[in-house]
Amino acid sequence: MSVINIIGIGAALMSAILIFYAAWRFFLEYKRAWRKSNAKKSSGEKTPCPLCNSKLFSEENLISRVYKTGTINDLPCTIHGCPHCYPKLESGLKRTCPVCHKEVPLEGHLDAHLFTRKTGKKHVHITGCTECHKKR
Repeated sequence: MSVINIIGIGAALMSAILIFYAAWRFFLEYKRAWRKSNAKKSSGEKTPCPLCNSKLFSEENLISRVYKTGTINDLPCTIHGCPHCYPKLESGLKRTCPVCHKEVPLEGHLDAHLFTRKTGKKHVHITGCTECHKKR
């Protein structure tokens, strides 16, 4: 092998290493930006109220009742609202059911099931409201 071939192979190897390094850095920056965009807001903003759709902050909670049954993993519960829509509705808000999209009165509530996952995190399935489940 001549010296020129060795220098050419070395230059090609260095170019490949630089291209791989640049692609790796781009991947890391893209992944970091994706995580940052999917993270919760640092201002303490939580998920919206299922009835009035107003944003709840860390000090605000939903007003609900959980009923004890034989199973711990699936508990029936009722969701009455948040501080913005229960017990008094703030102006400009409407309480609508996410299932039937009918307006829920102040005396009404959402029916739901509270599931506890194996990780300990709680998950809620809303099955309807007092307007959906009216007996005819």
